[in-house]
Amino acid sequence: MKKRESHVDLLMKIKDAEKYTRDFKGLPNLKNLETAKQTVKKLDQLYTKFKKKKDKNGLLHCTLIAEIAENQTNRKGQINMMNLFSEWLNKVRG
Repeated sequence: MKKRESHVDLLMKIKDAEKYTRDFKGLPNLKNLETAKQTVKKLDQLYTKFKKKKDKNGLLHCTLIAEIAENQTNRKGQINMMNLFSEWLNKVRG
């Protein structure tokens, strides 16, 4: 039986995310549709990198950044930008 992660485990992963500061600097960039596309591209590159390294914390950080961007753009009514992040999240959650 696979051990289920506790809430504390997830919080520790988020806390340990400080080591990823350089990788995620400036993300998400939601100035306009083009910068949002650049953000998705960067998240996709980082996600691939962390997946190859089997770095679950890095993968979690990628999805958290995308979820934050998705929520922010949804609240602002920026549907095209929101869809970019929604589609990327659906792809990686596959």
